[in-house]
Amino acid sequence: PDTSVAARLMAAPPSERLDVLRDEVHAQVARVLGRSPNQRVGDHQPLTDVGMDSLMAVELSNRLTSSLGVSLS
Repeated sequence: PDTSVAARLMAAPPSERLDVLRDEVHAQVARVLGRSPNQRVGDHQPLTDVGMDSLMAVELSNRLTSSLGVSLS
């Protein structure tokens, strides 16, 4: 079965889709920062406060574009 984020979003009930999306963003942020996936950044915590710089932000955008299959601007 397709385990992509897009497939998981489509398969999830509407009430759970935000959680699926949030988990993917948290996972990608952790990867870019070199953290384990269980070291989550707060939903409203500025990424610059946890060490993300502009190059990391571009990497995060690229990772999310790839994993979600959509273009982020």
